[in-house]
Amino acid sequence: MAAWILLHLPKGKRQVGKEQERVLRFRSLYPDQDAGIKYHCFLLNKISVLLCSVLVFGIFAFLYEIGFKEEMFLKEGYFLVKPEQKAINSYLSYKSSEGIQGEVLIKLQPSEKTKEELENFLFSIRSQIETLLLGDNTIDRVTKKLNFPEKVAGYSVEWKIDTNLIRLDGTLKQEQIDPEGTVTILSAILQYYGQEIDFQIPVRLFPKEQSKEEKLQEEIEAILKFTQENTSKESLLPLPKEIEGKKLIWKEKKNSRIGSFFLLFFMTTVCLIKGMEYEIKQKENKRKRQMEIDYPNIIRQMTLLLGSGMTIRGAWEYIIKDYEVKRKQEFHFAYEEMRIALHELELGVSEEIAYEKFGKRCKMLLYLKFSTILVQNLKKGSRSILPLLQQEAITSSNEQRELAKRLGEEAGTKLLAPMMILLILVLFLVLVPAFTSFY
Repeated sequence: MAAWILLHLPKGKRQVGKEQERVLRFRSLYPDQDAGIKYHCFLLNKISVLLCSVLVFGIFAFLYEIGFKEEMFLKEGYFLVKPEQKAINSYLSYKSSEGIQGEVLIKLQPSEKTKEELENFLFSIRSQIETLLLGDNTIDRVTKKLNFPEKVAGYSVEWKIDTNLIRLDGTLKQEQIDPEGTVTILSAILQYYGQEIDFQIPVRLFPKEQSKEEKLQEEIEAILKFTQENTSKESLLPLPKEIEGKKLIWKEKKNSRIGSFFLLFFMTTVCLIKGMEYEIKQKENKRKRQMEIDYPNIIRQMTLLLGSGMTIRGAWEYIIKDYEVKRKQEFHFAYEEMRIALHELELGVSEEIAYEKFGKRCKMLLYLKFSTILVQNLKKGSRSILPLLQQEAITSSNEQRELAKRLGEEAGTKLLAPMMILLILVLFLVLVPAFTSFY
């Protein structure tokens, strides 16, 4: 399937150019293998990961829809079965005979088996009460539903309101409010260790134009809350069959988690694909570092061999033959590029072209400089190459020492995190017994 998708993906000129760049990138990472094949295998792996994620997501979604169904509370179309222990949110949708539709969230409280009264009222801060009370409103202009929290910062709250203007659920009685605004005082009573604190919160109410949907929604919510308060000991909560002559049809709305599954698998797929890209980047960094380390050795070998009277090509062949003996135990990118250049020489490519291509394939300034020295001295003669290579050997040795120093510093930096963790653990083991001994 992945291969079919890869073959049928549309490709423009720009995409073809980018694909060629990526193939060259893989060629530098796999000099002894077919870069095109490795690149296409990489693409196939990415597409396979994507397809597997889609398949697993589909299976999970199907199993969830089939097997992991939520408990249903709506019975006989007009009754809700109350839970036995803790409160549960139930999502319901309704439809009137006029075609008006909507949704209601009902927090089903468990049936009361014994009579219990709340007697402890706790203290809280006025600003917190006002913030929770007003919601999207302001004190000078209240047009939307008010929230009467039963608890603020962990303390219980009791409210006293003008029921002629505001319903118990916080909705406004629009017909009782003056269009110019009506001022009322809301009283929040808190008790803190026997002390009662009464917060007087004056607000100005303004009427709001409501649509049929909003009016029906408010009426339904008010009726449901009133019914639930008056049927606290019953196991079933009756739902209104009609309001003002408008028949209602109830259906229970299931809270689906398909979106959560999709987000989870999407993030997993992205992480896997990014991980594959990160692995390629790590290989490129490893190649670059290894070639930096090998460069001084190659320069020293070339200097010694040319100093013994060998030609550039003879020295090149000798270095590669020596590497091929150890190639099965150690793989070195720089020597692999030299092997490719030697194969080109054996196929009849001129030394100048072979060395130039070698420098370009390495994609590093050091090797480009090395290939330039070889090409220039092929044109001028081999007498001036030894001093240049000797100077390059000294320079590269100094750079190798700097590289070793830098690698040591990086290794030390990486060890800081585990060392800090060990220090925290030691402090924890020492300090916790010391503190507990005081108590």
